Amino acid sequence: MKKVAIVIAFILIVVCHSEVVSQSCLPDGITFTTQSQIDSFPINYPGCTEIGGHVMIAGDDITSLAGLGVITDIGEGLSIYENPSLMNLSGLENLDSIGGVLTIEFNASLESISSLHNLFYVGDDITINDNNALMSLLGLDNITSVKGDLYIRLNFSLTNLVGLDNVTSIEGGLVIYSTPLTDLSGIENLSFIGDNLTFTSNSHIQNLSELSNLISIGGSIYIAANYSMTSLVGLENITSVGGTINIQDNPVLSSLDGLDNIVSIGNSLVIHGNGSLTNLSNLSSLCSIGGGNLRISFNSSLASLSGLDNIDAKSISGLGIYTNQLLTYCEVKSVCEYLANPNGLIEIASNTTGCNSQQEVEDACMVGISELPPAESIYSFPNPFTTSTTIKYELTEPT
Repeated sequence: MKKVAIVIAFILIVVCHSEVVSQSCLPDGITFTTQSQIDSFPINYPGCTEIGGHVMIAGDDITSLAGLGVITDIGEGLSIYENPSLMNLSGLENLDSIGGVLTIEFNASLESISSLHNLFYVGDDITINDNNALMSLLGLDNITSVKGDLYIRLNFSLTNLVGLDNVTSIEGGLVIYSTPLTDLSGIENLSFIGDNLTFTSNSHIQNLSELSNLISIGGSIYIAANYSMTSLVGLENITSVGGTINIQDNPVLSSLDGLDNIVSIGNSLVIHGNGSLTNLSNLSSLCSIGGGNLRISFNSSLASLSGLDNIDAKSISGLGIYTNQLLTYCEVKSVCEYLANPNGLIEIASNTTGCNSQQEVEDACMVGISELPPAESIYSFPNPFTTSTTIKYELTEPT
């Protein structure tokens, strides 16, 4: 009987121990503002491995997250925010799931996030923002799908995106803003963006070649103020865009190479302020802009609108062609048809002769349209007739 009692006691001890080392806790989350709070976490919350709410880590004196080494799951978000002395995330090696956002932001000394290497699921946005010492995204290697937006902004030591290599889809948007990235290595396997692709104020990227596997963008493409970008190579597999395409203020962009297979745009097409852009020929496959505006403005080297010929004029709801100092050829088919039957506002001004006003373009649209010259010989038989006749004539030249 004693042996049975001892066995039962042993089982109870094991069960109780199991409950202590693996349990859900803190449904309302927890905020850490000091190093001592982190260090005492295992003592204050024994057995707490799955935090139900949001976890905020924000403290001037926090240098180590080792006290959080027991945490495996966070039910809502994790924010690592404004910790000026934190250099790495050692202590989060056992974290494998975050139910909400992952925000790593304003950590001036943070060099590495590699301790997140077991993290495979984040339920919402991932924001990596303004971490001036961060040199790599290694640590996000097990993430295959971003459930919200992915923001990469203002990380001035980050030169590539290695660490995102297994991400194939982003259900929200992708924002890459004001970084010193020299290339986009790390996102070669990305095939789907559910919302917008925003690529702005990046000083060294010359093209988007690492995005060559991208086949779907549900929202808009916004590419602006990228000071070394010469082309859009990398977007060749995109055939339609759900929102607007806005290519703006890229000073050395000389061609739209990469947009050759775009057939439809869900909203507007804006080509603005690209001083080195000489032609729009790469847009020749574009057939529809979904009832949005067509705006070509402040492109100082652009001489012709050839390439916009095939846009269905009925899909245009506003037309702006202005302040393109060399632009003289505007009488492409889509523009002429829209001017003949406008569906919204028209602004054509401050280009050059031939495209300096709406009237000039309308006049140019009429050039080359003339009646057939009178034929020298016309024969009709039978003549007179009651139900039908045949008319024969000869042309002196092809027409």
